[in-house]
Amino acid sequence: MKLEIGCGPNKKKGFYGIDLFNYPGVDKIVDVDSGIPFKDNSVKEIYTAHVLEHVRKFEFVIEEIYRVCAPNAKITIKVPYFSGKSAFFEFHRRFFRYDSFTDFEQTKESMLSTQNPVNFKVIKRKLIFLKKWYLPWNYIVEPFLNLNKKLCLFYEETFLRNLFPAYEVKFELKVIK
Repeated sequence: MKLEIGCGPNKKKGFYGIDLFNYPGVDKIVDVDSGIPFKDNSVKEIYTAHVLEHVRKFEFVIEEIYRVCAPNAKITIKVPYFSGKSAFFEFHRRFFRYDSFTDFEQTKESMLSTQNPVNFKVIKRKLIFLKKWYLPWNYIVEPFLNLNKKLCLFYEETFLRNLFPAYEVKFELKVIK
């Protein structure tokens, strides 16, 4: 099964869509803060875009995603980047940074400790900038910064994140079980 969490009215083709609201195309109404109603290890791929910043029980939702995913499942997550205007939407509960999901990798550098440990491998990360005619530099800044991790971290740790705010950050994770 391929699962889209928070599919809204524009569910990805080939995915089973869950959402808090009854939009056209939603296969099942689900409040992920209460759990994901699927069997352990039953999902081979998850896609979620601009949902995780809204959840009340972030750690629990991440644990649920891990629980339902099969070993080596692919997870694609898009969330607002902390320096962008969209991160400050009134209904957002948290911010995300370039290294947000590395905290869920089970390494000695990992700072996160949970009741039910999860283990993801961050396969890809990408800062995404708005592409508008009045932001021509974003067409240059995005591909340059995404050349490597060090450039992204330099950007994030300096004034550049405010001078050229990224819109979102996209993660591709692999489930390690």
